[in-house]
Amino acid sequence: MRISGSFGFDAPPDMVYRLFTDPDALMNATVGLRALRPLGPDMWEAEMQVRLGGFALAYRGTIAATDRTPDGYRLRIAAETDGGAIDADVALCFLPLGSGTRVEYAAEFAIRGAQRLQPALARALVDFFMHGMKEYAARCRKVSGQCAAQQVRPDAHEHTPE
Repeated sequence: MRISGSFGFDAPPDMVYRLFTDPDALMNATVGLRALRPLGPDMWEAEMQVRLGGFALAYRGTIAATDRTPDGYRLRIAAETDGGAIDADVALCFLPLGSGTRVEYAAEFAIRGAQRLQPALARALVDFFMHGMKEYAARCRKVSGQCAAQQVRPDAHEHTPE
């Protein structure tokens, strides 16, 4: 399943790029992420817990930032649980938009074990991640006045299922 869309940030592309590659921001913005341990440059072992209605599924896997360019990168998530798995390949592009940034994404999801919930779950995972980045940046500014991308604030978003 594929979804795509964009999210507006009120900060320059280089600051937003740094936010999206900051392990602390990834930890706070990725749905259900409970642990993130470095395996090497741009790759982490991850433990996640995803709740679906009254069920909670514990996943183990990896998160990796790959194919880096000055304008973007790919975020790859591969996680398994008893009876299911999530594989996500998210292409992120950081484009100038006035004095801010438009983050465009195209995400390919394979969710095994929850086929009937795939479209809603995939959109919810991306939406949670984008809003999580907004909240992480806001907390950083409030506590210390700085973080990986100081003064980053999403101001608009849209999702387009394909």
